[in-house]
Amino acid sequence: MPNYGSVDYWNDRYTQSSEPFEWYQDYTAISTVLGEFIQPEQKILFIGCGTSVIPSELNKAGFTDIDCVDFSEVAIAAMQERYEGLEGLRFTVGDATSLSNFEAESFDVIIDKACLDAQICGHLEKDIANAILTEVNRLLKPGAIFLEITYGEPERRHPYLERSDLGWTIEDRPLPRPVVTTETPAVEGRENHFLYICTKPIPEEAPEEEVKEGEAEDGGEKEGSGEQDEAEPTEVQEGDEGAAAEEQGEGEEQTE
Repeated sequence: MPNYGSVDYWNDRYTQSSEPFEWYQDYTAISTVLGEFIQPEQKILFIGCGTSVIPSELNKAGFTDIDCVDFSEVAIAAMQERYEGLEGLRFTVGDATSLSNFEAESFDVIIDKACLDAQICGHLEKDIANAILTEVNRLLKPGAIFLEITYGEPERRHPYLERSDLGWTIEDRPLPRPVVTTETPAVEGRENHFLYICTKPIPEEAPEEEVKEGEAEDGGEKEGSGEQDEAEPTEVQEGDEGAAAEEQGEGEEQTE
């Protein structure tokens, strides 16, 4: 089985062919469902973009603030050349586990189609997959959404997405598998791909402390005597890291 989590694998693959290639679902198949969750004025990040045409199709549809990243410099060079001069569509070499060139809480929508899968099935790189999700969470604005398109069923992907430190609310949406000709047959029993809509929570505002009757007078007396109120310590409990699910399935490719 190829190591889909290796940058060398992808550089070799895109050196052989940098033509547009779609994993799982093409733009025609998912444009309607994407339209339910994204708006043209929003700032969008596409991780693990490869040579997908989905970012360029979104740009043509009026989305003019799209950043695309991939750790394959060969793929990014091909995309920069292909879409040179197209406003509102940017391609950058970047590791999805550490995108320090982007500020925290700067994106309204982050889209992944098979990037997470590549790490999970690439020698079961669970730690890397979890690091990707941590970085996605850092980049999402409060209330923003992460759209994860995958072949992984809910029982395989929820253990990653339901980590308590992320706190996302998750909606599952099955996506019918397109009928394609492929040298690698589909895994028996898998009739759907899946879209997981993950929403980052909006932090609750801390209630303003009520001023108790007579507090001002008490404070004045204490000020004169040199006494001060001491704030009561607040206990903060750190969330547990969610355990990654054991992934047994291999990655599957589909050609157009």
